[in-house]
Amino acid sequence: MAQDIGVTANSDVSLPFDITSIICSYVSKPDQHRLRLVSRKLRDAATPHAFRSLYLRAYGDSPSNFGNIARSPALRNYVREVTIDTWIGPGYEYNADESYDVPHDFLNTLPYLRYYQKMTRLHLRFSKYCGIEDYHTRSVGPDIEETWSLRYKILDTVAHCVMGMWTKESQMKISQRVGNYQLRRFAWYEDDLPDLRPGIVMNIKELTISNLADYKDPNLLESIAWKKLLHLPTLIDLKVLVTKEHTMTESADIFCDEKYEFFQNLHFDLLTPPVASKLQVLSLFYVDFWGWIPKMDLALIGPMPQLKILALGNYVFTNESQIDWIASLGNDNRSSGLEELYLNDCPVLYEARQHGPLTIDGYPIPDKVMEAFRAQPWAPSTTKYSIRWYQILNKWQKRMRGLRKFVMGHGNWQSASLTINASNGREEYAHLNYDEKEQRFLHNSHRYFACPEPQPQELRRKAKIVPADKYLYGAGLSQRRTERMEYIYYDIGQGPSPWEYANIHWDRWEKDAGCAPEDETVAMDDAAYDMLMATIQDRLKC
Repeated sequence: MAQDIGVTANSDVSLPFDITSIICSYVSKPDQHRLRLVSRKLRDAATPHAFRSLYLRAYGDSPSNFGNIARSPALRNYVREVTIDTWIGPGYEYNADESYDVPHDFLNTLPYLRYYQKMTRLHLRFSKYCGIEDYHTRSVGPDIEETWSLRYKILDTVAHCVMGMWTKESQMKISQRVGNYQLRRFAWYEDDLPDLRPGIVMNIKELTISNLADYKDPNLLESIAWKKLLHLPTLIDLKVLVTKEHTMTESADIFCDEKYEFFQNLHFDLLTPPVASKLQVLSLFYVDFWGWIPKMDLALIGPMPQLKILALGNYVFTNESQIDWIASLGNDNRSSGLEELYLNDCPVLYEARQHGPLTIDGYPIPDKVMEAFRAQPWAPSTTKYSIRWYQILNKWQKRMRGLRKFVMGHGNWQSASLTINASNGREEYAHLNYDEKEQRFLHNSHRYFACPEPQPQELRRKAKIVPADKYLYGAGLSQRRTERMEYIYYDIGQGPSPWEYANIHWDRWEKDAGCAPEDETVAMDDAAYDMLMATIQDRLKC
């Protein structure tokens, strides 16, 4: 590598420094670290790239390495991106009633985040299993490892570090608020190093959260640091994947009332007007269907005048207000409207069999649903919904004049095989086994939506040659006709899931054919989709 850029045993780099730095930015991280040992100029060129991003894991040497870099003024100021992952490593199976050792070394290392004051991108990754402290109190399954208390402690600690508000006293108060006695353990924290500038607010531009709990946490919502983080004027890119409280069966989900409160208050707690008004990128995903039940009318978020990119996952459309809200986005950005829209498994609800009464705009009332669910005899009623995809797309085609990219389809929520395969053979991932790679690349649907479309398996076989790194940074949405403009049905008496796509059968999938509640709607949907895509193509030519 060194010889490739003009270095010999008795000389330094012969290329200009700027060129050398650009070259170093393209080589692998292991090579960047090797180049630091070759010569002074290569060290200066490679070091900023070698330490640009850090990945803090909750096991192994990762916590100590993270702390060591934080203590080094020569290295920590190069860090621009940090990923914090709560997974405790291979060999432990979550949600299996195994003995869970709280990762105290990891938790005690989190306050070192305050030293990375040049950080601009922050990624938080939690387990997909979440819930209350003791699941046996609900008799619905094994105890959950990453409880709401653990998640709160991590989120509030991170927020205090980002906002320059972390002190030993603030950390003790955070620990005192959690319910689990193991999480209340007070660690020994180092005093601030002399070269740390206290009170510095980090200019975070992007915040992503994988598997945020569907729980309205009073401790987190009362945190001044958390509120200030969300209101940072520099924070313009927010991507969130929400996970659901774990139960033994899908039919028990209906009784997890925390999720109803979480989504009904999303526009008060997460996407407040000051937050919504400044965002340029917003990605909202849930591991189950949402929008109708649990209810979250997007229109309640209000204006998002600067928004350029919107991605939604598993959102169920039911009424005009949602459609009009999307059409109104980004009216003050340079394109005079939303530029990119991604819909990952977002169907239209055409019929629902549910316990009533419903709200005046057709949404279930959670208390009434749970009350009727327990009652005998059952008396659910059927409600039909009239909105269709051709109406939605026609409206967007006419009103969304800034739209330059529209993608709807299916993202792989349960597998990261394409990205794992792309990482095989690359030295920077050689130290990770399969489970570690899966943990790193899975649960990223809210981040990967704009990545290359995965080819159908039969096309991958025919192509034979696929660029090795095509899916290295994720696979996007499959856009087969069966995965676009979908309609869904809800039946409270059906199990294990009350949701079912319209007329699903193998022939339709094999032929890649569309489907709708009415046969004639398929052609109308196709025509509206083609018109919207043609309009976008014409816009790109200008």
